[in-house]
Amino acid sequence: MRAVATTAVCTSLIAVGSYFSIPIPWSPAPISLASMFVTLAGLLLGARRGACACLLYIGLGALGLPVFAGGTGGIAPLLGPTGGFLLGYPLSAFVAGLIFDPHRKTVHEGNVPIFPRALLASIAAALVLYVPGLLWLMTSLGLSFSAAFSVAAIPFVPGDLLKAVGAAASARTLLAAGLMQD
Repeated sequence: MRAVATTAVCTSLIAVGSYFSIPIPWSPAPISLASMFVTLAGLLLGARRGACACLLYIGLGALGLPVFAGGTGGIAPLLGPTGGFLLGYPLSAFVAGLIFDPHRKTVHEGNVPIFPRALLASIAAALVLYVPGLLWLMTSLGLSFSAAFSVAAIPFVPGDLLKAVGAAASARTLLAAGLMQD
């Protein structure tokens, strides 16, 4: 029962994070906190459950609930220019969880400290998210790779690095406090 509850909480955090979005005039993709919570879901829940939390989020949005950036919902955001980023959320969470593995031994038991491992996983998850996002954007708008990269990757790198630090720090804090034990 606890696993279902923590998965639902992470799904809710992704939805709440999408409301904190800032449109960028030169890019079809807004700056959003949703990707930080996608990464956090992978860090806290592990690869499979983190991806499931993202799939649940996408499903709720596809059904019309206003959970996507700007309070939108339905199929249109998934099929629009930024749909690749949304559809890449499960992969991003999976990668974060796979690299981090919240059930791996901690530094006290002889392994790598939590924060650096979580930060590495968070950065990898952010990078992985660019793959489906940019490919979808290129296809939907007929952009070259360099054009897509310049409007939907380069402007977001500083923020994605900050969100990676935020996700890693949050995971470290929650795990150290014992709040995410299964």
